[in-house]
Amino acid sequence: MFSAQAENPRVQAGEAIVKAFKKEGDEITGTRRANVEPSPLPVRSIEPVVPPRAVVDKADGLLQRRQGAFFTESGPQPFSSEKSALVDMAQADKRTGMSSSDMQAYKELNRELPNPFPRDKVRGPERHLDRNYKEWHGHVGPINHIPIKDK
Repeated sequence: MFSAQAENPRVQAGEAIVKAFKKEGDEITGTRRANVEPSPLPVRSIEPVVPPRAVVDKADGLLQRRQGAFFTESGPQPFSSEKSALVDMAQADKRTGMSSSDMQAYKELNRELPNPFPRDKVRGPERHLDRNYKEWHGHVGPINHIPIKDK
């Protein structure tokens, strides 16, 4: 079925494709050479490389201590204590609802933070008559659709 030189899986797959689409007596065109001959170089299989035990132990230690390149500043960072307090208050208000003056207070508190949320992340009161959430609500950081009761 496959040539003796074709130990490489890619060569085997190519031969299988050619065999499936080639009709008796057809010439394969569009290749680099009309007569494809096996490579004179032997095809070697690559043995998997196993790292030394010391390297594996060090990597395990770094993972357990959450240190190393995977745990540096590339992932999401937690909020500052001020932002966390704002988000916690917003989560509580999402359960109970808030007033328009509470929403204004959130905007003012956000402006006073050393590293505030962007303006589009602390907004309201608003509603969307052409969307699913039609009630008056506000947004504070990652907390969305906080109900506003006095509107």
